[in-house]
Amino acid sequence: MTTPLPDAKLPDAPQRRIRIVTLASAITIAGVLAATPHFTFLGTIGGVSIVPVLQAIIPILCLAAAVLVLIALFMRWWLPALVLIVGIGASMLPTLTPTPTLTAQVDCRAPAEITVFAANVLQTNADPEQLVTAISTQQPDVVVLVEVDETYLTRLADLGLSATLPHRTEAVSPGGFAGSVIFSAYPQRDHGTVPVTTSIVFDMPTTVLDHPQAGPIQVAAIHPYPPTSQGEAWQTALEDIGDWQRSVTNHPLILAGDFNAGTGHPTFRAATQGLDLPAGFAGTLPEPTWPMGGRVPAFTTLDHIAVRNLTTTRAGILDIPGTDHRAVTATLSTCSTQ
Repeated sequence: MTTPLPDAKLPDAPQRRIRIVTLASAITIAGVLAATPHFTFLGTIGGVSIVPVLQAIIPILCLAAAVLVLIALFMRWWLPALVLIVGIGASMLPTLTPTPTLTAQVDCRAPAEITVFAANVLQTNADPEQLVTAISTQQPDVVVLVEVDETYLTRLADLGLSATLPHRTEAVSPGGFAGSVIFSAYPQRDHGTVPVTTSIVFDMPTTVLDHPQAGPIQVAAIHPYPPTSQGEAWQTALEDIGDWQRSVTNHPLILAGDFNAGTGHPTFRAATQGLDLPAGFAGTLPEPTWPMGGRVPAFTTLDHIAVRNLTTTRAGILDIPGTDHRAVTATLSTCSTQ
């Protein structure tokens, strides 16, 4: 006589509901995480564009989701944990620094290097002596500073900056927050501005440097309005920056400054499409450059050096007292075709 097998024990109704709610929550969280780096709407509330802010803190959101994964694993909720892991991966993938583009050099006879230093000096609050010391240590050929005024620039010149970087772009806007300048060791010509179609703009000067070995190199200082106060102007400016950089095809190109955006923003990724980002200093995951000097540690990368037809040999970041941004540096190599 065969003894019938006992029925499998089914979870009671409350436990089943908990599992369903947990899985549904995991799917929702994972879906939002995966979609966040691709949202292009601003979601402005009270003058603050919420979506770009969330995109700026994607690593923090993913870290919070990772805590939920650990809880799910502890509770042996395997499927919700797997769903969350997939969502974290899909969210982080667009924020990774793209692999540098390999550009074939034609008739490359001699290497030529150019070092770039870029910093937001927080409305001229960065300590000028410390700033000049940091610049002198790096020995750059090009320095891009944003949030400066002429009084501050005169102070830098008096401290010796003009001795090594005697060339600069034209007068900056007054006020200490809109002004941007490009200093260089090499002669400059064809001064202009990056064209944007919004009336709400900071200075974004551009110039052509005549490098003695590499020939002409186009350089632009980048500083769009932040999305926390002028989201539409921020988005429009980044779109216009992208259109402009794609039109500059006759020279190697360097964009440097405070983009008020990073790889978590689809508008930034579109604006820098076709460019390399040597200021992704931690490798594939960019190292945060903002905010500095406060209670909250730096959590997002807003400061970049983006290049085309140049190869990065060194890159780094520096802390400058008095500003909430880290300075970024990159040494770039090209070849003489002369």
